[in-house]
Amino acid sequence: ATSNERGGLDGFHAVGRLLTGYGYTVYVSEWEPVTAYGSRHQWSGLTMYPCEPGAIGAWGNFVAFVSPDHAASFAEKLIAVSETLR
Repeated sequence: ATSNERGGLDGFHAVGRLLTGYGYTVYVSEWEPVTAYGSRHQWSGLTMYPCEPGAIGAWGNFVAFVSPDHAASFAEKLIAVSETLR
């Protein structure tokens, strides 16, 4: 991996470890790499942290919850909605 790729991976895990270290239940909402600006983006999915990021160039957000029950409810509902959009 190049230094930029490695730095991105280190940063990804630093944020994930920070959030889980504070007791949050953490999900990663990830999008496919941008192929053309201005075009529609493709959502990759939702994964519970710890996990590895997807493709190089993928992007997304950490979503952190204090309550594990709220985290599970969020994931269940988001995955159900995403199935209707495919």
